[in-house]
Amino acid sequence: IPVREQIALFHVSMSYFTLLVIAWFGAGLIAEDRRAGAHLLYFSRPLTRSGYLAAKFLTLFVFALIAVLGPSLVICTFATFASPEWSFLKEEGRVVPASIVYAFLWAGVWSSVMLGISSLFSSRTFALVGSFAFFTVSGAVSVLLVVLQRDPRYLMLSLQGHFQRIAVWMFALRRFGHAPRESGDHPAFEVAWDVRWSFLAVAAVAGIAWIILIARVRRLEGST
Repeated sequence: IPVREQIALFHVSMSYFTLLVIAWFGAGLIAEDRRAGAHLLYFSRPLTRSGYLAAKFLTLFVFALIAVLGPSLVICTFATFASPEWSFLKEEGRVVPASIVYAFLWAGVWSSVMLGISSLFSSRTFALVGSFAFFTVSGAVSVLLVVLQRDPRYLMLSLQGHFQRIAVWMFALRRFGHAPRESGDHPAFEVAWDVRWSFLAVAAVAGIAWIILIARVRRLEGST
């Protein structure tokens, strides 16, 4: 069984579900504070802006990390004890640290993006709509262009596409899917660009999210 490929595919597939978890728990973290005026209470007490941001981020980050890392560690544990003579650890032991690093990176970036979106709205409902628009529109457009143009590089238009590329690199895969490369059945899963571009794009998106988040929270702090 191609264990590395199965676990990498699981990470990518599970991350779509985890986006729902992040959106559901994260949409109201800041938006609801604005709607209810809770920020007036928070910042009237000895609570700094950095403490407020850290508390919100860690809350969402832990939920996301549990959702995306927990199942993969369970899979690795079963693979370890089910493999004869610990062959999984001997041959594919690097999958475990790769899973941990990927999960931390994924949870950290998407939690930052979700908090940035939440800070832009004064209602949890609108924040949910905004998050789903960001998650689905960019992903749907990129996949549609991949299918129409038969060029997997269009996945670079979506943040999830960059994480998909990072997963290919972290788990040392040539491509996702079981079909032979020449069949063209899975063009969206072929390695198509340098992984450094994906790391740069992920860092840029996270940086923009934090710039927006800090600016919005600074306005909330100034209104107290």
